[in-house]
Amino acid sequence: YGTTLPHIKFASRVEATQLVLHFDQIGDLFDIPVTVAVQYADHRTVNVVVPVTERTVEVRVPLAGVLRSVEVSKDDGTLAEIEK
Repeated sequence: YGTTLPHIKFASRVEATQLVLHFDQIGDLFDIPVTVAVQYADHRTVNVVVPVTERTVEVRVPLAGVLRSVEVSKDDGTLAEIEK
């Protein structure tokens, strides 16, 4: 257990009725769960936990309404440097 934190680039896009979450690990490779908050137009928020265990991870999430925003959750305690 060193002192290096995971460095992850995050991007998202909508394809038809799915939200595509894309993660790239830069530098050392870690196994780390990342929580993404998906907020809909009706103000419902759904948290999606993505296990980022490879250099590149892409997950498709079925959309349950009109999308308002997608953010990596800051409240889950993930120790990682995440950039958009």
